[in-house]
Amino acid sequence: MMINEERKLGLMSKADLMLRELLVTIANKNNLKSLQGAAESFFAHEWDEIKSCRFNFYNDLGPLLLAKPIETIRIKESIKNRGGIVLGGMSLRPQVNNFLKLDNAGQLIQDLIGDGKTIPKKDMIDEFIETAVELAFHGPEGKPKNWSGAALFASVLLTSAFPDYFVDFRHDRWNQLALNFELEEPQPKATYGERLLWAGRIASELSSTDTFKHYFKSDRPNWVVSGLAYLFSKDEHLSEFVKTLVAEQERENGGNDMQTEAKKIWEVLHKYNPQVVLQGPPGSGKTYLAEQVIKHLSGTGEVEQYRLGSLQGKEVDTDQPIIWDIVQFHPSYSYEDFVRGLVTVPAENGIVFQAQNRILAEAANLASQNPGIPVILILDEV
Repeated sequence: MMINEERKLGLMSKADLMLRELLVTIANKNNLKSLQGAAESFFAHEWDEIKSCRFNFYNDLGPLLLAKPIETIRIKESIKNRGGIVLGGMSLRPQVNNFLKLDNAGQLIQDLIGDGKTIPKKDMIDEFIETAVELAFHGPEGKPKNWSGAALFASVLLTSAFPDYFVDFRHDRWNQLALNFELEEPQPKATYGERLLWAGRIASELSSTDTFKHYFKSDRPNWVVSGLAYLFSKDEHLSEFVKTLVAEQERENGGNDMQTEAKKIWEVLHKYNPQVVLQGPPGSGKTYLAEQVIKHLSGTGEVEQYRLGSLQGKEVDTDQPIIWDIVQFHPSYSYEDFVRGLVTVPAENGIVFQAQNRILAEAANLASQNPGIPVILILDEV
């Protein structure tokens, strides 16, 4: 049985269209009679674990975080009893317990959550994560610090206190969800605080689509989106459905896949014009496409080693395939940040002002010194 629906494509966001197409694909493949049946099939084997356990845990933990004073013993007990679906593997549990044993753990959580009404800003989240890493989220002496674990713990606390703005955060899951539904992508140099806020935004964007609201009804929609992110990371069949849909859309659009587009952009840069402007609505993959140009030229996906910032104080290898970097133009970003500015330098009689090159001037100098190496600067959010 094939399900066909009329859709006003011009009025649907990309995420809305992708979600609806995914439901149609699942319904047709499994001979289901309705899109509601397709939506329910997402959770056929995992619904109790994803929804019931997740909802029970967050609903139990939220009031504990807003209590005064915060009782870390009760938080620890809540996590022990219900937190498995969210916090995952056993390796993280000892570090969470070590944090909650700290004498000032309650105050640190209070500083992060505040009154439960004001959404924490990225700096506040980053400060909490950094403190958690230093005090508890690490192994024995000489072992790596667990930044991702501390970020996940912070996201769990924030999701419990601010269910409409945060989701439990694992970087790979949310990157994949954003890619699947062509949502906003995280900035390459984003801090964990920025990424936690970003994941909450894309969850809200997906949960606010007409398709989601119609077929995935919930009073806590972002928690359901977290369940979807989990399923996409676990269920290979769902991922294959999405890959098939993306491939079909690319064929409908004339086969303009990202790799082909990246080659075309480099051809324009190299032969015709040293500047290219990528234009399109938010979430349409402009930044991702620009980064594909970098990967195309470097011949590898591991391009961090070629970033301008990574080359500071180092001699550039003449065999290096590319030098590149990315800058986001936000409202407070100035000429002095981008081209050249004054900095204070200690001197015998106090301080002196010196002109210092910024990223554009540094890129220009490297280009002049290394004429055989392409130097590319991506300006995001122009």
